[in-house]
Amino acid sequence: MNAWACDLEAISNLASSAKAGEPDSDLVDELRSLISSLESHVSYYRQFRGQRPTAEFTARMQEALHEVRRVLVELELLADDLALLVERVFDAAALIPIKAPLENVLEAERLLETAQLAAQHVRETHAQYQAPSTLPPKQYLLHAQSLLETIEHSARLAFERCEDVVALLRSGGVVGQDHSDRPGEVKNGSIESNALANPSEFPDAATFLHEDDNPFEIPSPEIAEAFEEPAIDPFVADIRSKASDLFAHQEWGLGYHFARACEKIMPAADIAFSADELKIIALGREMIGSKYEPEGFKDSLEACAIIASEIAASEMSRDKARQVALYAAVIPTALFNVSESTNAFVIIDLLQTNSSCSAFFRIREVLEENRKSNFPLTFQSIAAAGDAKADRSYLEERRQRILEKIKAFQSSNFRFALGQKVKKELFSSQGELNILMMAMQTARASAGAARFAAEFGDRARIMQSLERLAEIVGHGQVIDGAARERLVAFLSDLASMCQDFTDATRQADEFQATAGRKVLVRRVIDGLVAGIDHFTAHCRRTKTIRLSAAPINMLETFCQA
Repeated sequence: MNAWACDLEAISNLASSAKAGEPDSDLVDELRSLISSLESHVSYYRQFRGQRPTAEFTARMQEALHEVRRVLVELELLADDLALLVERVFDAAALIPIKAPLENVLEAERLLETAQLAAQHVRETHAQYQAPSTLPPKQYLLHAQSLLETIEHSARLAFERCEDVVALLRSGGVVGQDHSDRPGEVKNGSIESNALANPSEFPDAATFLHEDDNPFEIPSPEIAEAFEEPAIDPFVADIRSKASDLFAHQEWGLGYHFARACEKIMPAADIAFSADELKIIALGREMIGSKYEPEGFKDSLEACAIIASEIAASEMSRDKARQVALYAAVIPTALFNVSESTNAFVIIDLLQTNSSCSAFFRIREVLEENRKSNFPLTFQSIAAAGDAKADRSYLEERRQRILEKIKAFQSSNFRFALGQKVKKELFSSQGELNILMMAMQTARASAGAARFAAEFGDRARIMQSLERLAEIVGHGQVIDGAARERLVAFLSDLASMCQDFTDATRQADEFQATAGRKVLVRRVIDGLVAGIDHFTAHCRRTKTIRLSAAPINMLETFCQA
């Protein structure tokens, strides 16, 4: 306030001396200079009055930080980068100014609320971790690990927000008790008394300061720097690069396992591709013509419907590649798998409107025609749609494959005696494999195959049959695990082959009696081949990017099949 009083005194003295003289332009300029100085004092006085103390604010933040650090130390989670973050925040918190601009304090209050909520979450999760559990040991370990990860994540969030608070308060704050931002206020009493005693000797600011200089200017807080977006993590960038390389080289299965491993240690958003979509793409080629669904196929297909909705409108090159690959992968499901064709058509409808998938329109028309026909398309019906000679050739090929598989198993050996005895019993005169082998060499091959497929159609029935045989030949002994799984796998595959043979025989007979179905299937096949040729030609003609061209081989394999 001393400078304010000095300027007012100078104006008063100048006005008194000017009364006795004539009007003078220099006098007017001097008055303007003094009035301008008064205006600057008013501005900076208001700015100083806008400062708010930070003591109570700092105390609340310190309390939350100490509580979170105590939990981390108790659980031995204070290590590596988290320990460095905690140390950095506590060191910076000691330098918070005693006052800070009002707008900074209000913004810091909002950030502190987030930090306090995170600290509260740490306390609540810690209480759950300490509470006695009734879960089985294995489930308890998984649950405890999940709680520890939650505590670490919430603690990190609390300290990061507090670090932002400190940076905000230190921007433009008052840094000490003896520091003053009030214009003209000087602590030295002798200088102050001299200035007041002789106002006329107080030099005019305009005589030694440039008009753009301001000795009382407080630099504006650089808030934006405190909230800069962090640089991309090199580890995340490397993960995305490797996932893209696997995708481009059509390593669908390896990419699926890579994505699954990554999803266990990092958010799904940081991975270039989802494990569910890579699983569906990998199975797209393997499931052509099969009616059997691998474990988890339905769940992955439902997840892919959500993924398709997220990337349908994207114009990023990687997402365009995902659109094409996912579309191509669900074509076999939409064509052959009636039970899951709904989800497949959901994905197709979502992606059809995108420019990268527009060349699929002919295939889309064929799929829609096949769905409306109410006649499930199978590989057996495709084979039966040929001439009569081709029908019988296909059936003979299937029959020979069944006989070759049985003979190959008959010549194999088991490590332990009980497995060998069970195999021998299967090939006895009344054994199931001997009965099937004899039936496949007669005109009643279809009936024999159907009976075997019904008897060994699922794992439960196979296990019951093996237990019954083990009781007969082993007198109550149990088949060793390796032999049991080997027998189950063989009988399951053989039952699947028998079912395919039965379906092919039945459909060949139906086609001979119903010419209309044969024409329909032939039209679907011709349309499908034309659609695939159109899409592959479009990709090559437009020089589709490397990632988008990856599914072309899948479609060509499908066309050849």
